Formats: sequence, structure tokens, C-alpha cells
Amino acid sequence: MRLGSYWNIIIGYTIASGVFPPGSEEESWIPHYLEQHGGLCMGMLRAGGSEFNFWTGEHRLNPLYGTRYALHVLRRDDPERALVNLYGMLAQAFTRNTFVCGEGCSLTPMDAGGRIFYCPPNSAANAHFLSMLRYALVQDWDLDDDGRPETLRLLFATPRRWLSDGQSIKVEHAPTAFGCVSVRVQSRLSRGEVITELEMPQHQSPPQTLLRIRVPEGWHVKSAQAGVQELDSDAQGTVDVSGIKGKSTVRFRVERL
Repeated sequence: MRLGSYWNIIIGYTIASGVFPPGSEEESWIPHYLEQHGGLCMGMLRAGGSEFNFWTGEHRLNPLYGTRYALHVLRRDDPERALVNLYGMLAQAFTRNTFVCGEGCSLTPMDAGGRIFYCPPNSAANAHFLSMLRYALVQDWDLDDDGRPETLRLLFATPRRWLSDGQSIKVEHAPTAFGCVSVRVQSRLSRGEVITELEMPQHQSPPQTLLRIRVPEGWHVKSAQAGVQELDSDAQGTVDVSGIKGKSTVRFRVERL
């Protein structure tokens, strides 16, 4: 396992099965084992090979088989681990500038020609990356394990630099279990604020909707306001916007640490 065995490739289906209740200690047993016993590299699933077969190399990654692990990391609200997976795909799993991925790839070059890829191009690998990007921005979860999603999380795992001064994030009509949602964020750190415009789902109001503003390192959210209503924000810049219907503007006041 310390070299990453074939066990890594198939264990994700157990994570996805939901056999362990959400929020339970048992739920994290398998993911933590992967993290602590050589099952990951750059956030992606790692599997050992052999030098005397098709692979001709000992160490490799199988990125697309990490989808369920990555979704678990996002659901347990560990955004930094999730972002390692997202950027690991860009740094290692894809070909440079052309973004071709395979079912697997070697960690090291084989010769001057570069690394080996297994079964490229592979649309499932590209879909894995898009899933990570989607869930970094919009998450709909069944956290009470009753078979029906009840929680909508917005911008819970965005890279902090995406909200550097003057930058913006725009999500338009993203499908969710509750209907389409739109979020537009404008960072004005130099003015001490981040402005968020929301368009909440019309089909169904989520019982719980949370919005998070991940500002760059060295900054933090001081307070938030929707219209005349003050919103409580936690240490991660998260506010509860469950009571907001339709279109609304949320103004976050930010300051340097």
C-alpha cells in the first residue's frame, strides 16, 4: 500500500456507496488510510506497476479513479486537499496546453519522449476535472442521509487567489438538485469589501444554503450584510443565506490580518 496498489483504484466505489453514515468516524477511515499510506500523489490516486509488463514503469497515477475520494474531501469541507487534486490534474495528469488525459499515466518520464499514458484520450478523466471544478464552486449535498439533498453550498472551495483585488468569479445558471443558481463575486480588497450577487433556485428552496468567500491569505472576512440584515460569518468567511429568495446582494467587509 505504501507504493499505492491496485486496491486504490477500486476502493473509491466503497467511499461512494455511502455504507458509512455521513459525519461518522467510520466515513473517513478509507480516505484517511489513502492519505496516510502512500495512496495519493498531488491529490490524485497512486497505483504501483511493474517494470516488466505493459507499463514498463513502477510508479503511476490513475487520476479519474479519484473522483469519489475528491468528492468526499469536498463534502467533509477540506478545501485545501481538494485544490491539491484540482491543480494536480493541471500539473501532472494532463498534457501541457492540450489537456489530454488517460486512464493512467506514469509519474516520471520514460525517456526523452516524455511520460507514458494509458488509453488516451479519456473523456472520463476530463469529466473528473470538471466535476472538481463544479464542486469547488457549487455543492449540493444530502448531509442528513435521508436520500434527498437538503444543503446547497456556494463557493466553498475556490482558490483564494481567485479573489485577489480586482478579480471576479461568475457562475451562471448552474444546475443543482434544487434548480439553477447564479453567483457573481467582485473582489474590492483595496476598498475593504467583496460584493456578491445571488440568484437563488426558483424550482425549490434548499432548507440550508451557505455562501463562503475565500479571500487571499493575509485577509479575513470581518462581517457580512444582505440589504439591512446583518449576517453572522465564521472564521472561514461562511454565512448562512437560507432565508434569501430570488435575487439579492451580499456585501462582505474584509480587512487585513
